[in-house]
Amino acid sequence: MMTVTVAALPKFLRAPGRREWFASGVGGDIMSHSFRCEREVMSGTLETFHLMTFDCKVNLYESGLLRSQCVRAGLGERRELVEADLVIINTCGVTASAVGKSRRAARRALRKNPKAVVVATGCAVDLNRADFEAIEGVRIVPHSEKAHFLEKLLRVSPGRVVPECRRTRALLKVQDGCDRLCTYCVVPHVRSRLWSKPLDEALEEARCLARRGHREIVLTGVRLGLYDGGGEDSPARLLAALEDVDGLARVRLSSIDLNDVSDALLEAMARSTKFCPHLHISLQSGDDALLARMHRPYDSGGYLRRLGEIRRALGRVAITTDVIVGFPGESEEQFENTLRVCREAAFSKIHIFPFSARPPAPAADMPDKIDPREIRRRVGALAALERELAMNYRRAMLGDVVEVLVEGRVDGMLEGKTRDYVTVAFEGEDSLTGGIVRLQITDVGPYGHSQSRLTNANRERNIRNHQEVKARTVDFARTD
Repeated sequence: MMTVTVAALPKFLRAPGRREWFASGVGGDIMSHSFRCEREVMSGTLETFHLMTFDCKVNLYESGLLRSQCVRAGLGERRELVEADLVIINTCGVTASAVGKSRRAARRALRKNPKAVVVATGCAVDLNRADFEAIEGVRIVPHSEKAHFLEKLLRVSPGRVVPECRRTRALLKVQDGCDRLCTYCVVPHVRSRLWSKPLDEALEEARCLARRGHREIVLTGVRLGLYDGGGEDSPARLLAALEDVDGLARVRLSSIDLNDVSDALLEAMARSTKFCPHLHISLQSGDDALLARMHRPYDSGGYLRRLGEIRRALGRVAITTDVIVGFPGESEEQFENTLRVCREAAFSKIHIFPFSARPPAPAADMPDKIDPREIRRRVGALAALERELAMNYRRAMLGDVVEVLVEGRVDGMLEGKTRDYVTVAFEGEDSLTGGIVRLQITDVGPYGHSQSRLTNANRERNIRNHQEVKARTVDFARTD
C-alpha cells in the first residue's frame, strides 16, 4: 500500500452543492509500472470503475486510455455499473440520437448507483453542456480535459500510455481534429485543434500492441488523412514504416476523406504486404448541388473517378461509405442522384444516416426540412440498394480462399473479418480466436446485421441489412 495524501476534487469534477475529497498516491513511469492504492471519498472508498463508451473509433481508443489510467491507479473494472465506485461515460455528439443515449446513460447510472462518482465527458458534454449540468450529481469533464482528468482525480503521474484494447483488432489513434466545417457536422466545433502523434511514438505503440498479441491495427483519427507526424506524406510514411513491426500482420485505415487519398498514400498501399484492401470514404450525397451546400470538397463525378483510380491501383478493394438521407432541401431528383452514384460506386457497405439537426452546425438552421415520413421512405430505398450491393460484393467471393482474423464465437459459430472487412462465420475450435486462418468461401446468405436508426417523437424504426459469408476451412492452420 502506498503513502497517500488528501486533496480536493478538481473544480470541474465537483457536483453542485457537494464537496468531496479523495486520497491519492503518486506512481512511476506510466509505460512500465502499475500500482495500487486506496482512494477515499467522503461517501466511501474509490476502488472500482465502470466505463461506458458511445459510437466512434476515436472514442473507443480514448476510452482505452481512460481504462488503462484507472487500472494503473489500482482500480478494478466492473462489468455492472451498480458495482462501481466511479462511473465514466464517454459521450458522442455527432447525432441527436447519440446525445440522447449519453444523457440517458448518465441518469441511469445515478439512479442505479447513487453512491458512485458519475463523470460525463466527450463531445456531447461540450455541445450540450447545459443539458448535462441539469442532471444533478453528474460531474462534467470537458473534452479538452478528457485525457488528463484522471491524473488529477487519481493522482496518476503524467506520461505516455498504450491504451488497453479489449478487441482483437487494436485501435491506434494517430490524429485528432478537423477544420473542414462541413455544414452538417459538429465535430470541428468540438475537435478543431489539429494534432498528430509523432511517427516514432506511433511505431512504438504499434510494436507494443503487437507484443500484446494483436495481429491487426486500425489506424484512426478524426480526419486521418491530415496526419503529419512524420513530415511530408506522413500517412504514406507511417504505412510503410509499419511493414517492419514484428508480429503485426494487418494494418487497416478506419476512415479517410477522398481528397486525402494522395498518390503517395495509394502507392504505399499498393506496395504494403500488411495493408487491408478496405477503405471507408464518405460520400454523404450523390448530388452535386447538395454536396456544395454541405461544403464537401468534391462533386459526384470526381468522387467516382477517384474510386476508379483507387481500384486500378489496388485491384479488388472494398469501398464502404456514409450517406446522409434527408438533408434540408433534398428533392426526389437529388435523392435519385444519390442512388445512382451509390450503384455506380458499387459500395460493399453503406452506413445510412437520416439527417440530424445538430447546432451549431449551419445545416441545423437551413430551411426546407424534409418530412420525417419521407426520410423514412428514402432510408428504406437506400437500405434496399445497400443490401443488393453488399450481396453482389459477397457473391463475387464465392470459392475464394481468404485469410480471416478470428474474433470470437457468435451463435455457436466462430466469426472473423477478412482483409476486405467481410464477416465470415465457420465451424472451429475456440483456440483459433485471435489468430488468422485460411478459409474457402462456400456460401453467402442471411447473417449478422448493420443498422440505421431513425427516431421521431412517435416511432423508432430499425433498418437491418442481413448478410453472411459462411466458410469451410482449408487447413485450419494459423498463418502466424
